Amino acid sequence: KAYWEFETAPITQSKVSLRSEYVKLDKIAAVIPVTEEILDDAAGLAAYLSRRAPGAIGDALNDALVRGTGVGQPLGILNSPALITQAAEGGQTVDTIVGPNVAKMLARLPASSFGSAVWLIHPDALSQLPGLTLNDASLFTQSANMPSGAVGLMLGRPVIPHQVCATVGDVGDIMLVDMTQYLAAIKV
Repeated sequence: KAYWEFETAPITQSKVSLRSEYVKLDKIAAVIPVTEEILDDAAGLAAYLSRRAPGAIGDALNDALVRGTGVGQPLGILNSPALITQAAEGGQTVDTIVGPNVAKMLARLPASSFGSAVWLIHPDALSQLPGLTLNDASLFTQSANMPSGAVGLMLGRPVIPHQVCATVGDVGDIMLVDMTQYLAAIKV
């Protein structure tokens, strides 16, 4: 804790409260059953497989970070007690994204996450973003200087389309996330 003190007054003492966290490591792997003969006969197959396996592992990890159950895999965003869902607006058409929803999502973001949060959206939501407005102001902009993977900015935060998001209208279709708040351990 921090306190304001008078220059000649003694400093208020406080005890640090630490807690132990137990993190069980689980393993993710890709199995590719291939015989040595096939590897010998198919020129370039080993190189192809060594490129594809990390992609498959990455896809499985991304899916677990969003939908993971916490049993033998990470606890995903959608199953986390930290999940906050934004209700549809009164009269909102099914399977649409509207400006007031997006603004309310941003308003619920902790201030400490404003600089690091990103919007994750399903690719089918891209067609709705250019027309997204609030009080006649556009909420989505595009620029040549986008962060890696981003297609634009919505309310000043990068928009990243990703296949782990649900289709528009389902929970997880558009998520405002701060992945710096996600705890992960990697054993090397």
